Amino acid sequence: MEYIIALILSLVIAIVGAIFLPLCIGSRLNPHLNRTGLRHRYARREMLRIGGLVVGVTVIVSMLLHPTLIIDQAWFVFIVVIGSALLYGLYDDVRPQSWRSQIAVQVLLAGIIVAAGFRIEYSFLTGLVSGAVQSLLLAGLTALWVLVIVNAYNWCDGVDGLAGGIGVIAFGALFIVALSDHVYQPPLAIVAVIMMGALFVFTCFNVFGRSMMLGTSGSYIIGFMLAFMAIFAGGKVGTMLAVLLIPLCDFVYVIWQRLREGVNIFRADERHLHYHLLRSGWTKERVVTVYLGVTVLGATAAAFFQGAYKFFFLAFYAVFIFSVLSFSTYLSKNKNESIS
Repeated sequence: MEYIIALILSLVIAIVGAIFLPLCIGSRLNPHLNRTGLRHRYARREMLRIGGLVVGVTVIVSMLLHPTLIIDQAWFVFIVVIGSALLYGLYDDVRPQSWRSQIAVQVLLAGIIVAAGFRIEYSFLTGLVSGAVQSLLLAGLTALWVLVIVNAYNWCDGVDGLAGGIGVIAFGALFIVALSDHVYQPPLAIVAVIMMGALFVFTCFNVFGRSMMLGTSGSYIIGFMLAFMAIFAGGKVGTMLAVLLIPLCDFVYVIWQRLREGVNIFRADERHLHYHLLRSGWTKERVVTVYLGVTVLGATAAAFFQGAYKFFFLAFYAVFIFSVLSFSTYLSKNKNESIS
């Protein structure tokens, strides 16, 4: 019953926010669609970058109103982080900030998570190092995990319905993990359901209503939540890696390409897989369908595979995705050369 209450709360609050926030805010949150040429080129009309506001308000209010969810120290840190990400993201949506400012804020929020005592626990480090060195390594690894997840998720927000759909699947996987016998954390499951409801409503308004997009605020909130909740679920990093493997592989591949060509790794461009697929002639609907299908496959495999089997699946899956990335880049370059 507590999960049904969480879902109803999030759906109602998100729908109300998605309908009335655009009317209240109007054009004061400019969408700044010129950040990505293909998004601007394929958009039917301008969309306000208030999806993050809808999602952020929905999750915070739903958590505070839920009758059985107790806001302890861990969830207080959680609310502080996503609240701060929401405020900075909204500021960036209105007045786009430099990449240095964005990284500085991300590091600060990741530092809050680490300072609150949350760590990715890896048993193999116990036999190698101990004491302060081990603590320092785990803190650095946790901060790196947060930064990678936030940016990988942010970079996949290039096609309507893509980031929202991946988010729904990812939080669905966290919901299943939270209720499994070896984790069983009902509060975590409640928050996962709240996020599923909020993102479902956002995705409907994003894809069918064409009235809003996530913006920096939305990408930051969801990215920090996924990174935080994976740690909170008992270090379910492998599960999150399987679910977000396409965005993570795309993240690594794009950085490698930018480093190889000597350009700023934080400069926005159209090197991402979804842009290559669009340039090769795929429709937006086909891109989203394939992305979400592969994400569901990763989530399913993460639920069934454990230990070494999960590692081998991730390795095989990553090699396959990197191969697709390389091939799509090759096709995209050849098509551009033939056109010119």
